[in-house]
Amino acid sequence: MNNYINIVFLFAIIYFSFRDSPKAIWIYIVASYIAPVFIIAGARLSFDIVAFPFVFVGYIMKHHFVIRLNNAIKRFMGYFIVYNSLTLCTCIIFKSSFSVATSYAIFRFIFSILIIHNEWFGNTYIFIDKVLRVVLPIECLCAILQMTNILSVKVFYDLYYKESLVPLAGQLKMGYFNRAYGTTGSPIIIGGFAALCFTYYLYTYLQENFKIQHSLIKLVMSVMCGLLALSKSAILAMPVSTIFLLFFSERKISIKTIFKGLVLTCGVVVAIYYVVSWLRSGGYAITYYLSFIRNPLSALNTRYSSDSGNLSLAIDIIKNNFVIGVGNANINNSFVGDSVYIVILYETGIIGMFTYFYPYIMATIENIRSKKILGISLFLVLLLIALGNALQVSYYILMFVALILEVSSDSNAASVVMEC
Repeated sequence: MNNYINIVFLFAIIYFSFRDSPKAIWIYIVASYIAPVFIIAGARLSFDIVAFPFVFVGYIMKHHFVIRLNNAIKRFMGYFIVYNSLTLCTCIIFKSSFSVATSYAIFRFIFSILIIHNEWFGNTYIFIDKVLRVVLPIECLCAILQMTNILSVKVFYDLYYKESLVPLAGQLKMGYFNRAYGTTGSPIIIGGFAALCFTYYLYTYLQENFKIQHSLIKLVMSVMCGLLALSKSAILAMPVSTIFLLFFSERKISIKTIFKGLVLTCGVVVAIYYVVSWLRSGGYAITYYLSFIRNPLSALNTRYSSDSGNLSLAIDIIKNNFVIGVGNANINNSFVGDSVYIVILYETGIIGMFTYFYPYIMATIENIRSKKILGISLFLVLLLIALGNALQVSYYILMFVALILEVSSDSNAASVVMEC
């Protein structure tokens, strides 16, 4: 069943690649979120892994085998080169293997951003809403179905489980969901995704020049997803983005702005009240997660504590290999994950960390100069959720990253042309 569903999506992508390429990209991103995994020779692969070559070939054929690299993509290519170079070196030093899968994931992420920039440029925020008006209700519905146990864990396991989603396998053993996973297969991922959606729709709700319909309803759905996932990332990032956007809004404070703020507050408070009450009545640990609002730094203890954090061993290894990292070497069976910062430092050291964040830093500097608040706020949320998510090249942040880089005026300056 999984493969049949995915083949329909693939045919739609191929068809629209030659008739309406922006729609083809829209289908690709929507399917990357909600499509089940491909099952090929026993391997379970995300939809985007299999579909990207079709998208890429369709794109270069449309552009007559010419690829124009804008400034943001050139900077990200620096990370791609650094990752491959350093991990090849550490393969020799630590006698470990080279991860073709990770290299392909970085390439896929970079060139997906390029394709979005070229196909959606000037309308990226509109296409993001077109994606989310499909994806967000599905994620919210799945979260509700999971927390009410209306559908069996086995249904979601068969559709979305892959090797990297260990928590989902744990839920199958338990026989029920104790946190919402959505279609992502992870409460951490859906929590980070909810925080980004919340920030995007909060901004569009407050700004009259963004003609996005039903932003308040989508805001409430974002809050519900974050709460049902019992996600620290969402619970901490949403208040931060709210404070930031209210203080640095591009609009002048008016009666209408105040009214919209009151409506927003009432809508979100009511949603939080009912969701939290329901979770408490069901015996879920929502009180524990809400307690981190009072003491945000304590949220880092489960991962970063030197005594009991699950990343403590990886942090010690990073300290001893701070410059270039250790690549894919598994030293002392250390756990590496649940954090963009730890994964990048572990694999490629401080050099990799700088080259990964360099495109964001340059775009954010330009956004600050141009007072592009949406790009700045999305990057701020990305930095926060990166503390508890290893999403550095994930399709869950793809279109938000494209928007962060697009709102920077230099991201559209094409200065390098590659002919395939």
